[in-house]
Formats: sequence, C-alpha cells, structure tokens
Amino acid sequence: GKGKALLAKGEHQKASEHFELAIVKRPSNYMYHYYYGLALQELYQTDRAVTAYKKAISINPSYAPPYKKLGLLYMQFGENLKARITLKKYMAISPTASDIPQVKNLVDEIQ
Repeated sequence: GKGKALLAKGEHQKASEHFELAIVKRPSNYMYHYYYGLALQELYQTDRAVTAYKKAISINPSYAPPYKKLGLLYMQFGENLKARITLKKYMAISPTASDIPQVKNLVDEIQ
C-alpha cells in the first residue's frame, strides 16, 4: 500500500501521517499500528513508537515483528528485563525467522 511505499522511500513523516489516518479509519488493524510504529521510530519518536508496537501486539499477540522492534527499543532505553522478555517472546512466536541466531545472541548479552 501507499504507507509502506512511503516508508520504503524514506518519507517517514508522510508515512506516519498516512498510518495515523488509516488507524482512525480501522483502529483494529494491527498492521497499521506496526507500520505506524516503524515510521515513528524513524522519526526518533520512540515513546510513540513503543505505544504503537504495544497496540499492534494487543490486537494480534501472535504477530512477531512488533515484539522484536519493541525489545530492541527497550535495549536502547536500558530496560534490560523488558528487553529480554520481549525478545524471548519474539523468538517463541517466530522460531524459524532468519534473524533468530542474532536475536538469541542479543538476549544472551543482556544482563
């Protein structure tokens, strides 16, 4: 869709506005919240990105990508316990993802 194309082109502000409007129209669409989080994160609006990822997870707890993004943000914030829990959840939901070895290494390094 249009929002994903805007993200791909690096037009993060326009993408965030697109997904914000999309969420107003379809608030139960977890993908809109996830992509909104991606756009916000690229705009360094990390607190709002966290909220968007959490919303995506609350709507569809079995969709793995927001767990990874959220876990990495928690690491960035120094919230190591939350990071470990969230990244472990990502690995449990998506055990065959190609990035599992890297995520496992991250989890192992978190104190």
